[in-house]
Amino acid sequence: MLRATRPRTRTRPDPRMARSLLVVLCTLLALCASPLPDMVVAVDGMSGACCGTSCCCADATPCGAREQTQPRLVAACKCGHPDRGSVHASPEVPRACADAAAALPAKLLGVVRGMSVADLCAAPGGKTVQLAAAGAQVVAVDRSERRLARLKQNLARLGLAAETVAVDVAQWHAGPFDAVLLDAPCSSTGTIRRHPDIPWLKREADIAKLAAVQRRLIAQAAELTKPGGTLVYCTCSLEPEEGVDVVSDLLSNNSSLRRLPITTAEQNNLGLGPWLTSEGDLRTLPCHLGDPDSRMAGIDGFYAARLQRI
Repeated sequence: MLRATRPRTRTRPDPRMARSLLVVLCTLLALCASPLPDMVVAVDGMSGACCGTSCCCADATPCGAREQTQPRLVAACKCGHPDRGSVHASPEVPRACADAAAALPAKLLGVVRGMSVADLCAAPGGKTVQLAAAGAQVVAVDRSERRLARLKQNLARLGLAAETVAVDVAQWHAGPFDAVLLDAPCSSTGTIRRHPDIPWLKREADIAKLAAVQRRLIAQAAELTKPGGTLVYCTCSLEPEEGVDVVSDLLSNNSSLRRLPITTAEQNNLGLGPWLTSEGDLRTLPCHLGDPDSRMAGIDGFYAARLQRI
């Protein structure tokens, strides 16, 4: 006797995530045959400057000196790239793992030596490390004490110092600060080349909830910025609801802020290539930063906008 069987159902990605898949299709095709390396950002302990816009070769010579026409954003890789060597521990040049795109938002603050900087939603501390190494007086804020513990471990390992505060950023009152960096929690769709399950895990409702959180956080970040100070807002999301829409709404509702576009000179100095929007914001895509070696190709999708408190 035949038994009735229940039809199988498959979990399908949210239609909204389809645009994320389309954006990175070219990257996935290029990278499908090779594993992705871990990227690292080298911090120059002598000058306190992050050399994230060039890579360190096996002889510790910045590759930017050899590749003046196309400076690299990664410092080195663990896969043993023939021109970039492999990662090696060095007390003179401490290293912190990060995707190349994650090193860019902090650089939009410019020279921060001696400045008071609030790094909001800071853990696990990659941007805190950049800012502290550049000579800033950093206050790293995160609601998770467990993640802040990891941040402190990273600072200790690299011989750097920063004040840490475990609190919900939306309820934190301090400063004001010369500069504020907010890497807001987001859907992380920009990391799809490293996490291809993202479209199956995220839903449209998730983006709406996160966008609401982001609006609260950036509003508070603006209050923490002193007049004349700089606020950089960033997310590793490809969704406009979590990026440009959040910034546009803030500027529409807060007359004490104005957009501070990235200049052509900065674009050239930071090696940003064509990664700017018409408003002067930063927008990287997973298909950017190509390389003949597919293991070195690609970068996380990041959005960053720089604002100034009037």
